[in-house]
Amino acid sequence: VACLAKDGELIDEIPLNLELAPQESLTFENPWTDDEFEPGVYVISYHVYTKEVPIWADEIVEVAYEQSVEIIHRDKKEPVKKQVSLNMDSFSIGVVGEDFHVIFAIAQGGMVDYTYGGKQMLRGVMKPNFYRASTQNDRANRYGYRYGQWLLASLYQKGFFKEAYLNEEKTEATVIFEHELVDGSSARCEVIYKIDGEGQVDVEMILHQDEHMIEPPEFAMMLTLPKDYGHVEYF
Repeated sequence: VACLAKDGELIDEIPLNLELAPQESLTFENPWTDDEFEPGVYVISYHVYTKEVPIWADEIVEVAYEQSVEIIHRDKKEPVKKQVSLNMDSFSIGVVGEDFHVIFAIAQGGMVDYTYGGKQMLRGVMKPNFYRASTQNDRANRYGYRYGQWLLASLYQKGFFKEAYLNEEKTEATVIFEHELVDGSSARCEVIYKIDGEGQVDVEMILHQDEHMIEPPEFAMMLTLPKDYGHVEYF
């Protein structure tokens, strides 16, 4: 099933009948084109289900999932990009735009302040997270014993500032931190923040894993919102 959502709301759904044998691959065209849509943020999701109910389930089961995001602007011309400024001292790095500012604390190893339109959107430092809560199935496989090192890596990592710079047009700032994860290992995670003139922050995480460590059960970015935000919507 191909699903199309605009700004988080489902607007279209198309069933797809795919014939694919094990170990084979298949390529098909996007059911929708840019020309037929108004400006907005569109998310295309593909859900692959079993054709029949498996013997171990009570209903058909989703076996694969993929998602992509596309932003359609109000006109076909490239939008005018706003500039940002980059300010640094011994303690912090600041990126300032027209309606926002972002602050990174060197001692804390990451982003600690995101303010847009005069409102603070972040509370506490953002940092990589590699551990998740256990499930019923994890009890028998000693999840905590096997993956506990990743809980320590998530809670007690040490971040180091590497570099910060602007692009030639001064429309995007890049700030890079590197996090040492577990004492005595070579594991580290590089986090690259890219902030544009609209206030959008793109985060890229690159994990350099120690070959003696088990794979992390989660690979994500942890951020804390102010407690006053009682209603938060993600799409």
